[in-house]
Amino acid sequence: MPTSFVIYCQPEIDVSKRAYMGKGLYDGFIDLLAQLDSQMAQRISRSKTSPLTLSPLFGRVTRGVATEERHGMEKLIRESSIRAGTPCRLRVSFLDDSVGERAERILGESGEGMSLSIGGTPLRITDTVFSHESADPWVSRRGYRELYEDASPSMRKATLQFVTATAFKRHGENLPLPDPQLVFRGYLDYWRWFSFIPLSSDFMQVIDQSILLKEFNISPIAHEIDDRKQHGFTGWCRFLLAGRHHEKHIREFNALADYSFYCSTGRNTSMGMGVTKRV
Repeated sequence: MPTSFVIYCQPEIDVSKRAYMGKGLYDGFIDLLAQLDSQMAQRISRSKTSPLTLSPLFGRVTRGVATEERHGMEKLIRESSIRAGTPCRLRVSFLDDSVGERAERILGESGEGMSLSIGGTPLRITDTVFSHESADPWVSRRGYRELYEDASPSMRKATLQFVTATAFKRHGENLPLPDPQLVFRGYLDYWRWFSFIPLSSDFMQVIDQSILLKEFNISPIAHEIDDRKQHGFTGWCRFLLAGRHHEKHIREFNALADYSFYCSTGRNTSMGMGVTKRV
């Protein structure tokens, strides 16, 4: 069952820009899980397709206008660091049913009071919020069957908000643009890998031939991965399922658009990139 939850924490010393996004964030979260369940941490880190997505570490920053509300999630100004003692939050999602349920259980039982170490910076966990106890728009749990059955069989447009830097790997190179085929092919790949609910065998052809980018408002942004910058975009895009289609294909289009909330978009989604929400 795809699940999304939020970890609240406070850094004990100042957190640099390089630390609160990218591989350091991923390694720190995997180390936290390993303290609680080493087998699960190994399963995640060795997975061919990662069942885990992370946001960057969100919180107030040290200079300038600190935060900007974007659909319930604070957007960091990238040039700043996070001051020690600042309340922060990390959004986590899991796509694998068993891994997500296990992670929720062990973090709920033992996570509070532990430390999340990012790039050598300890962050004390103050709370972990799950779907059964919060109205936070970034906290949710929906099964694959529920996602499919609740998807609209008639809506042909989907507007997606790309909250953090989003990019794709194409022909071995980075593509920082919202190519509709790469967007929805990625969602379909995740769905087929983790879900037991089959989608149409020809839906890849529907994606390639019929999903168009109708409107958009995006901005370029860079995301730190290790010692290099990954160039991407943030903003919103409206996609259209063009032409005449069977109700089943329309439902699948909407199910994948809704699924983007959990699986995120594009590359490096386990390192803070591609956080997405349908709006």
